[in-house]
Amino acid sequence: MRFVPPKSADQLAIQAVHRIRSRLVADRVKLVNQVRGLLAEHGVVIARDIPRLRRALADITGSSDDGLNELVRVLIREVETELDELDQRIASYDRRVRELFRNSELCQRLGKIEGIGPVTATALIAAVGDRTCFKNGRQFAPWLGLVPKQRSSGGRARLFGISKRGDRYLLTLMIHGARKSSR
Repeated sequence: MRFVPPKSADQLAIQAVHRIRSRLVADRVKLVNQVRGLLAEHGVVIARDIPRLRRALADITGSSDDGLNELVRVLIREVETELDELDQRIASYDRRVRELFRNSELCQRLGKIEGIGPVTATALIAAVGDRTCFKNGRQFAPWLGLVPKQRSSGGRARLFGISKRGDRYLLTLMIHGARKSSR
């Protein structure tokens, strides 16, 4: 069993920023999906793309000849305002993450790796902190949940399954970074 040292106050603060940002992004996704569903019930179908939804909401609130009820139009205006507020809050947390990234030399070094940006670098620093608790990358990758656990000796390779015990948020960021860098 691998024990990771307790997190410092700075690490906990960075994790708090990431958790709140993640919740805001999830709230925005929920709101977008709800609006798309409500509009689909009224015959207005919008693709799963936030910029397209914004344009459609602007068109809906700007015109009154699309056959929507006035109450629905008022609700759409309120949702449009809520979406703008969520976007502003997410942008403020993104600025905080970039500031944390700029102020940390270790984050800067991690950011030089292809597929790792400010969000992933700061999340890694917050989750791991002291990298000396891992001998090498072969111990870190299974702890994170990226590769199967390996217990090999005597030339016989024994691979176990990929566990679901790692940090799900960090794992998601790493996978998205890998997809982005492979393009």
